[in-house]
Order: sequence, then structure tokens, then C-alpha cells
Amino acid sequence: MSSHSLSLHSYNEVEIKQFQKHLIDFYEETKRVLPWRKKGCDLPAKDAPLNEWETPIQRLYEVLVSEIMLQQTRVETVKRYYNKWMETLPTLQACAEADYNTQVMPLWSGMGFYTRCKRLHQACQYLAGLKPKEIPLSAEKWSKDIPGVGPYTAGAVLSIAWKQPTGIVDGNVIRVLSRALAIHSDCSKGKANTLIWELANALVDPERPGDFNQALMELGAITCTPQSPQCSTCPVSDICKGYQEQIVISDKKKLKYDIEDGPCSICSTDPPSAETLQNWVVNRYPIRPQKTKQREERALVAIFQKTDPETKEKLFLIRKRPTVGLLAGLWDFPTMEYGEDAWPKDIEAEFKRCLNLWLQKENLCVKKHQSRGRYLHIFSHIRKTSHVFYAIVTPETKTKEDFFWISQSDLDHVGMCELGLKNYRGALDLKKRKLTSLSNFKAPTLIPAKQQNVKAEA
Repeated sequence: MSSHSLSLHSYNEVEIKQFQKHLIDFYEETKRVLPWRKKGCDLPAKDAPLNEWETPIQRLYEVLVSEIMLQQTRVETVKRYYNKWMETLPTLQACAEADYNTQVMPLWSGMGFYTRCKRLHQACQYLAGLKPKEIPLSAEKWSKDIPGVGPYTAGAVLSIAWKQPTGIVDGNVIRVLSRALAIHSDCSKGKANTLIWELANALVDPERPGDFNQALMELGAITCTPQSPQCSTCPVSDICKGYQEQIVISDKKKLKYDIEDGPCSICSTDPPSAETLQNWVVNRYPIRPQKTKQREERALVAIFQKTDPETKEKLFLIRKRPTVGLLAGLWDFPTMEYGEDAWPKDIEAEFKRCLNLWLQKENLCVKKHQSRGRYLHIFSHIRKTSHVFYAIVTPETKTKEDFFWISQSDLDHVGMCELGLKNYRGALDLKKRKLTSLSNFKAPTLIPAKQQNVKAEA
């Protein structure tokens, strides 16, 4: 058991009001201007006409899109993708009615974590099928009923868009609250995570829940950072229990706690190390979960290029990845997967073997080819190394499998995985291009490689 009581991890009513006020004042002074940041909506009466729901529904959609995009993606990147998305699918109904493969997925291409895109589309379809007054107002019901929406997204959308007093918990919030209330535990799971959620719901400002939750995330993003927190300028440092402990430790005094209401069963009892004593807040709150070791995977990738005899446009050979597994269902270049196996001893001979698997009359098709080296792409759980070959083939080249030819300009819009785009850029020695405007967006044209000059929409 720990040497302190569970009550250490709570605030009294005065402290809660102080925490709320200081945090919202901080937000008003420092909040970043972002395209999805607008005021929340007061909801119409249940019997209000449908036109009064237009603004609340639009606000709900904007926040839903931004929150799902912001999961595991930097704000600067999301700004570009969000603007592109809203140009093309400006309303909830537009997104719900859009074809996933040709209109939705291409807008996400290059951002990674593609299951988020699928979840967002499913959530929009579900919400569009409800009458406005049928949309649930509790985060718990959202998490239960709406496809692909978890507790965090539900809380964020409802509090920011519709001013519902519900808390949120993500990595930033865990870090802020574990430090503010001195929770020395892995707060991503178990009792500690339950406590963090209870605190988030107890602390949220009922008058301005959306601003409060965004302030909490903003504090974690720019002030209460993982390695270099700016405690001296933090708006809640005077009631941050982790910081107050650090002051005591810095004065070489011993921490003393009241345990009249029983010892805490959540915090770790491990004695602090010398390193922890040097940087108390950073090294103690929260306990960081152990990272799973990334596995090493290998693959041979071929970038086949030909020239359209009529338009003289460069075309590239692509196909969809399997419907299960890494990057399921996304477009990629021809790939031979080796998993965790070692590289083939003769990579040139292996490329020629793959030609025989992929192309008809391969010896007559390939005009020239070159090994372009190996490229590393890092996923959360995999380090993927691709040995890339670049080959120029004849215009009449046909394949043995379901491949398609696509123009260079359409590669941006087909829903190509970033792994594939990185290998493509390496093969052609290209720099990463900025996102193009989609104001005149149209679905890319795919030409089946088994049947020459037959066009098909993706």
C-alpha cells in the first residue's frame, strides 16, 4: 500500500472552481486559431422545426471530423486534411452518401491509421439516419450505439459541439490530471484509468464544458508536456499536487501525508529513484506503460511505369492490399511480403521471379529496371523495410493478377497508403508533395491491366 490516502487524488469544491477558472482563463489567452474551433451550440427544443437543427448538426459534424483526425496525428497535418475534407464533403449528409472507396478514402490518403477513416464514415452514416432529436446526448450512449466512436470522441464531440457537461480522457489529459492530483500509476488502464475518468467528469465546467475540455488538452499539448513541463508558468501550478511535491523534494524535505481515511490502493509503492528525485514531476507522473517492441518486416516492391501511347501520360501499376491485415484494402504497388523472414540471398533474381508471378511474357515487357535501394517506414508496432525496384515496361504490358494502371496525377486521390507513396517517391527520387486542392475533385480513373484501354471507376 502507498503512504498516502486516496483523498490525495481529489479536489474540494473551492479547488475545483479554482481549477476551472484558471484553466479557462489560460485557454482564452493562449488558444490556437484552428478551422474547427467555433462556439458550441445550444440545442433547440425537442419539438423545434428541422431548420433549427441545421447549425447544431453542422457543428456536430465538424467536431466529429476534427476529433477523429486528431487521434495520433499532428495538428498542423490535420489542418490541411480537415480543410480538404470539408471542401469536398461539407455536410454530414454529404459524407454519409459518399462512396467510401472513391470519395471518402482518397481524402484520407497519406494520413495513416486508416481504420479511423472507415469509422468516421460509418459514424456519419449512422447519425444521418437518425432524426436530430434521436441523437443521444450522453457519451456512454454514443460509445455504445454509434459505430467507431469511443468514450473520448463521444465526450469531445458532445461537450465541444453541443455544450454537454461530460469529461474527456486522452494522453494529454492523463498526463495533466496524474500530475495535478499526484497519481503515481499507469493511468492508461485498470483502477487508475477509472479514477482519471471520474476526475475528468467531476472537474469539467458545466457552464463551458467544451472550452474546459479543449483547455485541458491545450495545457497538456503546450505547457504540461511529457519531458519539459513549464511548471513555473502553468495556470494551475498552485494547486498541482505533483508540483507542490517537487518543491518539497527540491528543499530536501520529506513528504508527509494524512492517511486517516485509509491508504491508497492505486499508486505504485516503488521507492523513488535518484533520477526521479532530480525531476520529480516528469519521471513520476504518470508511470509510463512499457512499449511493445516493434517487429521487423521486409518486402520487395516494384514500381512499374509505362507511357500511354495516346496521351503520352505516365501510368503506374497498382492493386489493392488484402482486406485483412496491415493497411487492409488500401491501394499499393506490387509487393512481395517476407514478414519477419530474412532477405532473399539474391535480390535481383528474386525480382525476376516476382516478374514471372505478376506479368505476362515478362521478358518482353520490361524495357529496363533498376534497384532503387531500401526504404524504412515505421508503424506503431512494425518497422517495415521495402527493397524497391523501378521498371519501365512496354505500353502493351498485361498482368496475371488484378492490377490497374493509374496516372501520376491520380495517385494523390486514389487512397494510396503512405507506405506505397514513400516507396514511389524513393523510386522516382521525388520530394513529398503538398496536398492539392480538391475543389474540382473527381474520382481517379483506373485502367485494368488485364484488359488494355478499358476504363473503370474505382
